Amino acid sequence: LGAHSEDNIPYDKDAPLETRVRQSLALSLQNLQTDYIDSWVMHGPENNWDDHFEVWRTMEEAVDEGKVRQLGMSNFYRLEDVEWAYNHARIKPKVVQNRFYS
Repeated sequence: LGAHSEDNIPYDKDAPLETRVRQSLALSLQNLQTDYIDSWVMHGPENNWDDHFEVWRTMEEAVDEGKVRQLGMSNFYRLEDVEWAYNHARIKPKVVQNRFYS
């Protein structure tokens, strides 16, 4: 169905990170036909902490604007990464979603 195609992403892949985050949220709000999202989860850490916090700060702005109620993160598998991100976030993540296999 093309859901995982690189051509099927909700943002301009050539845009700066901050713009991609805003575009993704705007399209999600439009598709869900709502003006806010209860929980918005960052899919995974970026390649470095500077990029990670550029994305996270943009997500925090969406909370400040009332477009998102809470933030979370997924695919952070090292506890020290979760702790570092939590300790440096202005708006703390309320959700950590990871896949674990038995």
